[in-house]
Amino acid sequence: MNNDRNRLDKTNSVLTIILKVLAIIALLAFLCISIYRYVYLPYLTYKEEQHAAEEASKEKDRLADEANNAAKTTPALTVFFDKGTSEEKINKIGQGISKRSGVYKIVFVSAEQAWNEYKEEYLREYADTFDYDDNQQDFFPYYEVYVNDVTIIDDLSEYVLSFDEVREMHKSGILNDYQHQLDEKD
Repeated sequence: MNNDRNRLDKTNSVLTIILKVLAIIALLAFLCISIYRYVYLPYLTYKEEQHAAEEASKEKDRLADEANNAAKTTPALTVFFDKGTSEEKINKIGQGISKRSGVYKIVFVSAEQAWNEYKEEYLREYADTFDYDDNQQDFFPYYEVYVNDVTIIDDLSEYVLSFDEVREMHKSGILNDYQHQLDEKD
């Protein structure tokens, strides 16, 4: 009986050790899962967000470069002046526009030049049958304003429209689209 008792004690000791080992393994598994869940997953999420932010920044830079390159070849604004605005006043406004930060260049087009461009583009073979003097009321002098940075278009528009001599102003549709896309990326 003593022998059976020793054997039972040994079996209980082995079972106790096995249970303790299993408890340690379960604890280690719990710790591993906790580390994975509370340390590694947030780290992965952070890395993914960082990568996404870098990609968004690259896309925004690419879009800005594309927009700014387009802005050098497409007038961002076309600024029309009232009839009778003196050449001196138009030049003064033009100088003010060209001094603004981000303005690449401005091109002045007189009402007569506008008429000639219209004749070439739209009237073609019938151009000789029309006379500027008969149609001059429909054409106004204007500036084409080219910019280096499309993000200044709204501020520049506000500045241009502050002059009483400005009849109307048109924003480039293409550059306006770029500007809205850039604003959405912010």
